Amino acid sequence: MLFGFGALVAAGFLLTAAQNWTNVPALRGTKLALLSLCWLAARFVPLFSYGQK
Repeated sequence: MLFGFGALVAAGFLLTAAQNWTNVPALRGTKLALLSLCWLAARFVPLFSYGQK
């Protein structure tokens, strides 16, 4: 649970505060959707591949 919380903090920092400090615009639109899709795929793929060799 501690590592999950740490990952959440890091992701929140990278998606919000980092843009203010580095003057790099945040992800928006298609790029943010693709990032979200990759994250969701990483969560759902193990559910469907359990027990297969």
